[in-house]
Amino acid sequence: MSSLPLPALHASHAGSWLRDPGGPTRGTGKGEAITAAADTPHLLLNAPLVATRLGYPDLSGLDLLELFAFVHPARFCVPTPKGLAHALGLDEPTGDDAVPALLQRAAGKLLETCESADWPERDGAWSTLQSLARLRWPWAQVLGPHVRQPERAERWLFARLPEWDEAPERPQPAQVALDPGERLSGRVSLNPIYAFLTPCLGGLLFGLGTAYITRRRGTEVDPVEANALHGGRMSLRGSLIVAAQTVWSSGVGASVGLEAGYTQLASGIASKIGQGFRLRRADMRILVGCGAAAAIAGAFGAPLGGAFYGFELIIGSYSIASLAPVG
Repeated sequence: MSSLPLPALHASHAGSWLRDPGGPTRGTGKGEAITAAADTPHLLLNAPLVATRLGYPDLSGLDLLELFAFVHPARFCVPTPKGLAHALGLDEPTGDDAVPALLQRAAGKLLETCESADWPERDGAWSTLQSLARLRWPWAQVLGPHVRQPERAERWLFARLPEWDEAPERPQPAQVALDPGERLSGRVSLNPIYAFLTPCLGGLLFGLGTAYITRRRGTEVDPVEANALHGGRMSLRGSLIVAAQTVWSSGVGASVGLEAGYTQLASGIASKIGQGFRLRRADMRILVGCGAAAAIAGAFGAPLGGAFYGFELIIGSYSIASLAPVG
């Protein structure tokens, strides 16, 4: 493996070093290093970092990281002299003064890779190089003699890579029978006739039953209305009817939650207990809020959610007197 006969420049916190083609490495000051790099393109490693260390933001040269990315696209390399040596299988530099020689050897090895017949990333390299040459990429003239033109058009390298999916494809729908004892929610598919008739007939019967009950008993009072207008007084029988209506409507496919039935029944029981003890209006309202909060906490396993439900929706306020009972 031969070194690339081009000058190399390395700058670190300890100083700067230059190496001419075939010559020894010598330490130099920032001014001389900037002048040399401005006159002749030098081999660099991480050109923006070298420019920062030299205090010369307009510094340009032949960055080995750019050459590595062209020869080995999508391959990881730590952007340090040791990282480049590891990536190319070269000996690590023993110190900063050995880095310029490493850059020359690394450039020579990368160019030899371009000439190799078993270069795995060859596909599309010549076309890419022509595009980069039109953009005046500094490495284009150096790479030109080492990247042969293909006899026929090549596919781009990334066109051959398999697509990366973060999740497997969704399986096709399948017919699954519901065995005795299984839940309806465990079914993958439903009979379309049943899926159509159940909500229609169930909703019709629900509507007729609700209309009959409303004509006989009127509209039932929910916990919010009971606390706001009736001092927490609710009918236990009416609460049982509302809970049954909620279960029925949800069972036939209505898009309503079961929390209304839970809170209605629990608040109705709490109100009945309060009426039995002849509690004051304020205490009755708190007791109804406790029933609703307990229903939410028990049904969904969310005690804090139940407490906030009772404070915000049923009682309508936060107070010291209601904090301990509801909480």
